[in-house]
Amino acid sequence: MKRKTKKYPSAPLIGCVRCGESKAETEFYTNRWSRVYASQKQVPLCKDCVQALLEEYTYKYGEEAALFLICAVLDIPYSMERYKQIAETTPQFTFGRYIRQLQMNQFRNQSFAASVTTGDFPDLGQAAKVSVTSERLNRLQKDVSTLREELLDIRAKLAESGNIHKSANDSVLRE
Repeated sequence: MKRKTKKYPSAPLIGCVRCGESKAETEFYTNRWSRVYASQKQVPLCKDCVQALLEEYTYKYGEEAALFLICAVLDIPYSMERYKQIAETTPQFTFGRYIRQLQMNQFRNQSFAASVTTGDFPDLGQAAKVSVTSERLNRLQKDVSTLREELLDIRAKLAESGNIHKSANDSVLRE
């Protein structure tokens, strides 16, 4: 006689509004106190998309302003104090660590609006200026050098095959 097995319904999938993929609930952040996302348990941006936005905003505006913007999108409190504490005590800031800090009682029943009304936000005028750090500059110089080498190789191969003639423009690539 066959044994009956119980069929459990699979967990519902949620669609991310940014990437459009349907993912499990665990792939989304939960925000119990949001007035914006009050009808749902999860924020409709998957964790991958939140991380991608954080990286994009960090590159454009700096880490602190990026966190502020992500907090606005997710409707979670922004705490400059928590951000600075994490940034000072860990080698690299992570959004997951910041979210865990928000589980404390002092952030209960708060949304992003609480951050704005208390004035706890970074100087966005300064943050909006794109800063070129020496690390970013070195990375860009390496990228340019690599591209220059690749172009020279392509140009040499084309010249060997007779598809292009060497010209004075080679000096531009050899700088």
